[in-house]
Amino acid sequence: MNRIEATAIDSMDESELAEENGDTLYHFQIRVNDEIALWRKRKEKLDDALRRKYSHRSRAERNEGDSGTVHFSDTSVMVRAEARKTVYWDQKVLSNIRKNIADSGDDPMAWIVIKEELRIPEASWNRWGRDSWQQKTFIDARTVKIAESFILSPIEDK
Repeated sequence: MNRIEATAIDSMDESELAEENGDTLYHFQIRVNDEIALWRKRKEKLDDALRRKYSHRSRAERNEGDSGTVHFSDTSVMVRAEARKTVYWDQKVLSNIRKNIADSGDDPMAWIVIKEELRIPEASWNRWGRDSWQQKTFIDARTVKIAESFILSPIEDK
């Protein structure tokens, strides 16, 4: 079988590419998909290395906060560190808490919002504070995931 390099596509426009036979297009597709998989693995490895290198500093720059964007330099490179927080609520646990609150005579809708699913608004959660009875009540239903990403760019001379 002839090994067709995916880079051959670069010199062709879409109409030229469309003129190729199915066999050639199939091999292009296989090569391109293989290269995409390879680059995804490379990106994952690089992202892991960036997290390993910069996560500690990123958290320190955010003053130990969970999420947000901070900027700092590393030699001649500016690092933009983004930490996105996503909160997941265990629907079964939250549903049981909701029932317990209702059974006690209180209105659970004072704390719980129902959109596509049951959840506690993050603004309410933060307003309650760490030692509040509200956070203690709902903590078992809450999972927080932090996704960090790092974007590097050269520091421009002025």
